[in-house]
Amino acid sequence: MRITFLIFIVFLVGCNKSSLDDFEIIEEKFNTNNTSGACPIGAWKNTTACGGAITQNFVLKSDGTGWADNPDCNGICDPLVWPFTYVVSGNTCFLYYEIAPDVNCGGTYYPVNQPNDASFTFSCEGNSLVTSFGTFTK
Repeated sequence: MRITFLIFIVFLVGCNKSSLDDFEIIEEKFNTNNTSGACPIGAWKNTTACGGAITQNFVLKSDGTGWADNPDCNGICDPLVWPFTYVVSGNTCFLYYEIAPDVNCGGTYYPVNQPNDASFTFSCEGNSLVTSFGTFTK
């Protein structure tokens, strides 16, 4: 429950073309190098944000770092990106959040509150990462 709040709380801010381009570059790299044995490592996305109108990205790199972004359903702010380090133990992933960069909303920058560290359970099913807070695909 706590991770659901942490991941989806950031739906308050938006995505721009630059962040989507960055995600596509990372996604291409992970899709080329990722195998089913490497799950949950990879670039994942879901389309449940903003009533299904906007994609949320969730990246777990092989070096134990990652990030999640969350869209601004109103399109006012640049994307809010939550960087973190993580550790996987069995089917549980533990997230240790780092300080997020300030978010730009119409030329005004706002500090972002760092969420509490969290964990979630997951399973890998083909090209899907099924988590306790939602399903993501490659």
